[in-house]
Amino acid sequence: MFTRNIIKGKVHLFRNVRSYSTKPSGSSSTLKYIAGGFLLGSGATLIYSYTSNLKSSNSTNKSTISVSDLPKLVYGDEKQLQLAIEELKTKINPLNITQHPDTILSHSDNGCNPIKPLDSQKPRYVVFAESTEEVSEILKVMHKYKIPTIPYGGGTSLEQHFFTTRDNSVVLNTSRMNKVLKINEDDLDASVQCGVTWNQLNDTLAELPLTVSGGSCLKFGCDCGLNANMSGMIATNASGIGAQKHGSMVQNVISITAVLADGTIVKTRQRPRKSSAGYNLTGLFSGSEGTLGVVTECIVKLTVVDPIETVCVVQFDDLYKASGAVSKFAQKGLVLDAIEMLDPNMMKAVNFSSQVNQTFDIKPTLFMKLSGINNVVVDEMVKEVKKISEEQGSSSFKFAKDKEEELELFAARKNALWIMLDYGYELFGEDVKLWITDAAVPLSKAAEYLKRSNEIVEKAGLTSVTVAHLGAGNFHIDLYYLPHQLPVCEKVVKDMCKLSIELEGTITGEHGIGLGKKELLPLEIGDASVDLMRKIKLSLDPNAILNPDKVIKIDPEEKFNGTWSGKY
Repeated sequence: MFTRNIIKGKVHLFRNVRSYSTKPSGSSSTLKYIAGGFLLGSGATLIYSYTSNLKSSNSTNKSTISVSDLPKLVYGDEKQLQLAIEELKTKINPLNITQHPDTILSHSDNGCNPIKPLDSQKPRYVVFAESTEEVSEILKVMHKYKIPTIPYGGGTSLEQHFFTTRDNSVVLNTSRMNKVLKINEDDLDASVQCGVTWNQLNDTLAELPLTVSGGSCLKFGCDCGLNANMSGMIATNASGIGAQKHGSMVQNVISITAVLADGTIVKTRQRPRKSSAGYNLTGLFSGSEGTLGVVTECIVKLTVVDPIETVCVVQFDDLYKASGAVSKFAQKGLVLDAIEMLDPNMMKAVNFSSQVNQTFDIKPTLFMKLSGINNVVVDEMVKEVKKISEEQGSSSFKFAKDKEEELELFAARKNALWIMLDYGYELFGEDVKLWITDAAVPLSKAAEYLKRSNEIVEKAGLTSVTVAHLGAGNFHIDLYYLPHQLPVCEKVVKDMCKLSIELEGTITGEHGIGLGKKELLPLEIGDASVDLMRKIKLSLDPNAILNPDKVIKIDPEEKFNGTWSGKY
């Protein structure tokens, strides 16, 4: 009776089971064998198997996945890697697959990361793709053999994004996909391949016949690090100096074409400026750091270049007055092209540099860009900016009278990286290193964040210079250190990250999480949000081959010692 009731109660579980047998379908033999198993005394075994599978499937049935729910990762071994490479040679030009030592080295580190890759953190092969279709073919093979694959764009990342953390890894380089496909002047957008850099796109726009006051009529608003390309900028949701007016990449990308881990090609949107068609997949890929798919093309917004521009440089006696002025600009509805701040230490570096012709007081200094459709508009903006600055206690105010002076005044900000490098060599010698940080906080917390961060730096016996996108509350507090001071520097960076979280901010405004900030992400957004990200990751990439170990933990056996130099 017990067996008969079990069969009657559970038979519906098998009615929709798809058979993968090569035998003809249509018979009830499968159910007969199951029933026979019960009748012959195997019922207890089947019941145990069913309930055991049900228990093990509970983790996959959850809306999120915690580290404790993760299965053990298994990647392809040496044999699988060689099979993958041989198959790949039948899909793409074999000359685009290389193990040349120089290429391997250049795809292991770009010289901008404080931590250098271990010998185990170097790719076995670098594969160059030249089209979306080739990326698809490459990923189909990598997915088949479970080969870890690291997308590589312009190589300008500052957060170890293209370090290979797994044995037998392949780097997928998309930089040769560098064509501007179409510029839609009437609609103010452009279709480009992923390897196009923002400055390349703006150079192309400058060659259009439409010009205003000798400059391009159109431009792309996100001006990140020089030679950053579209795929990398999307991957980190980068921004730059123009973020004050144009926002980050997620605000500037209309549509994305991406290839998923198994080679599936998806396009997230059509071309209108607004759409409510389904999930916001464009936003999903923005900031995903190459862990969800490989971006191959995108449609980006363009903006009209205002014919009249100028630069204002305003100095204040302290940080609170400077940030107070920036808050007032926003409250007055003033939309400036850029609001950048250099702290007193950075102003010392500026005065030391030969790249700037002027000498400034050693004070917090705002470098601002303003523009408008005519001189009347710009003049009124300058008057309002000056009035607010004086009300907030500015000690000096300069604005450019012509293009030459505009370039001269903004040179201190434009050349900031080279200025701080020269200054570091002068202070500490040729062995000095520079760690660039990237926290962001609400504008009302900006002065407190910088003040307390400087206290952390000074207490540790280090020296820093700061460049901030102050209009967006985004700080690059850049630390000088010598090789033996690396552990101290790591702790300082971690403490500043925790401070940004305490002040309702973020550990990264535009550079991304990468490897080193992964352990801090749950402190900022909570375990549940990280578990949701993990669920999304493994839903799109069940073998976890795309840029493994970046952003979130995907391996329960991962060994990470809590530092940027942790071994995986």
